Amino acid sequence: MKEISFKKELSSNLKILGNTGTGKTETVKRIVKQIADEYKVLILDVLGEYKELADTFEQKIKVIDLYKQLMDSEDKSIILSEEVKEEIKKFDFVIFDDTHCFYKHDTEEFASFLNELQKENVKVIATFQDIPPVDIDVIFPTFIWTNSR
Repeated sequence: MKEISFKKELSSNLKILGNTGTGKTETVKRIVKQIADEYKVLILDVLGEYKELADTFEQKIKVIDLYKQLMDSEDKSIILSEEVKEEIKKFDFVIFDDTHCFYKHDTEEFASFLNELQKENVKVIATFQDIPPVDIDVIFPTFIWTNSR
């Protein structure tokens, strides 16, 4: 995988797009490792893939494990509680991995929340297997396409 440096401040939200197994999660991990020294990062972890980052960078990275909520959901979706939404606003960056799980119920509400985060200066890094609906897609002007391992 080509090395990408994110030492400079990301100026916009970042979308990472690719099929299953193409390295989206590994790309996120590499980015988080680069920015964790300077920024507080919250990871919304739906598949249990980020715990080791929180252990390594315990002061700068917080991981919220949403795997049980995902598995308990009939349609494999995540609805963020108001408590979690408020927690997100305390961080410089929030990571939404497998982002489609967060907007299955209400694309408009999720897009509105992403816009609210922009106003709070919280940067979003999100992974997608498919191009998201347009009202979410426009919130991510910068993207990385992971087409192979």
